[in-house]
Amino acid sequence: MTLEEAQRLAWSFNQAHSKLFIEWAKIRQEPDGDYSLVVEPVEGERQTFTDAEKAHWALVESMAKSAKANDRFFTLTEDGTSKECDRETWIKDSPNREKRRTKFTCSPEIEATICFLGHAPSMVHMDENVKLWNAQFYTSANDEHYGGITFNTFEEAKAFIDRYIAKGCPASGFPFMQFLAEYFRPQSG
Repeated sequence: MTLEEAQRLAWSFNQAHSKLFIEWAKIRQEPDGDYSLVVEPVEGERQTFTDAEKAHWALVESMAKSAKANDRFFTLTEDGTSKECDRETWIKDSPNREKRRTKFTCSPEIEATICFLGHAPSMVHMDENVKLWNAQFYTSANDEHYGGITFNTFEEAKAFIDRYIAKGCPASGFPFMQFLAEYFRPQSG
């Protein structure tokens, strides 16, 4: 593999979210001038890849195994609090999640939806701060969905939508990106 391929792969293997399954990945130059990638997994034997595509697929496979082992799943109890469960229970609960979608009319052309995802991917949520609620928008004028912002609670998602409405429902694209930047800008003071 080329140096550029090895660098790109090493960067991918060494990302913080990969630390669930990869200790480290290093580039090694071979006697023939080509490069290889040496990967030390958290569990198992060290692997050496001379082919970029094989290294890429090994990373994908490691991510899938990690997700299966480390992703967290939740259902909602009758009183609306989240309760951790196994993947099978989460799958069976899918019809209940669909029933709990809450829709809001933001303007004549824009509708917001809050839904309980109940899935905390280990690649995103490596700590206890799981974001299980999703807020997204639909504009009928463009037949377009945008947003997909996750929150810790329904109340946080609702506050986000309320602020969006108060700002005059900026359209998708750049106006929406400006709204997001302002909404998520750290507050001073």
